Amino acid sequence: MRWACTLRDQREFRVCCIDSVFWVRVNRNDFKDAERILSLLAGSDVFEMDSVGRLFPRGKKVPTEQLSQKIIWMPIGQLLRLWLPPVVKPDAQLSIAPIPLRWGVSEQTIAPNSILCSLEDWGSFVLRNFQQRWKLLRFACNATSQIQLAGKCLNTLVVGSPVPNIPGIRLSCVDQILVPIPHCWVPNVPAGAVRRSLSMQSEEWLLWWSESSLEIISDNELIAASRVSVRATLAAVAAVESMKNLVLTKNDHGSER
Repeated sequence: MRWACTLRDQREFRVCCIDSVFWVRVNRNDFKDAERILSLLAGSDVFEMDSVGRLFPRGKKVPTEQLSQKIIWMPIGQLLRLWLPPVVKPDAQLSIAPIPLRWGVSEQTIAPNSILCSLEDWGSFVLRNFQQRWKLLRFACNATSQIQLAGKCLNTLVVGSPVPNIPGIRLSCVDQILVPIPHCWVPNVPAGAVRRSLSMQSEEWLLWWSESSLEIISDNELIAASRVSVRATLAAVAAVESMKNLVLTKNDHGSER
């Protein structure tokens, strides 16, 4: 049908149909451009037509056919009418049950492009390594994180590549959805469909830590890696921990509640 759509837009073309043979007529001045378009018609022949309708094959001086001068040539758009199938409206009584997303294990090898680690390990990595190893990364810290690994609190999310070679949980990030490797969501629908099902905004990230644990992270919470930003984060978290210890000490002595 591609050739029909192309030919239909050629207003200078005039056409007729005789005994199931489709004829296209163009002016001599327009033939060069028309020949490129008409090449879409497989098995077509090219003729020159004189004033009485005799048809001469290209390069020949002897006519092989003749068309009646009574033929009515019409614009090609009138002959090639493209029809779309009627729209079928779904039955009002039809209901489609939603398909729940669940956790599964991927059968494919997934390369990590993010990591969930402790702030201490992340800070040590940045402060002790060359800038080339972390300058393209971003990170966010959640001081109240409850995720534990080998006695460490995994309170820092680092996104980007190359992933730091530090202890932690390697993650796969697709369209700002982070899932621990080798897990994946099932069924294997596009990440955009997952985002829409959760009504996520374009600037939001999703940390899908377990099948029942999801955390939304705003994009402005992820900051560019630098020694300055890491030191500031370490100091802020240390200050929060000091305040917690101070409150606990006061409560133990019964001075404040």
